[in-house]
Amino acid sequence: MRQILNQIGIVIATFIDEISFQQTKNYRQKFTHFQMESELVILKFKKQFLQKKNLMINNFANKFK
Repeated sequence: MRQILNQIGIVIATFIDEISFQQTKNYRQKFTHFQMESELVILKFKKQFLQKKNLMINNFANKFK
């Protein structure tokens, strides 16, 4: 009886470990996705900033033509 209970306990523990692993994997995927989205927003902001900066430089240079 004790051996059966031990085996059931091992099966349950393995099942819980697998669920925990899947949850951790899901959280990691969500975090990676969020991180990539954040980097994309930063890159878009940098692009807009550089475009604005270039426009200002060109406008300034055109004053001296």
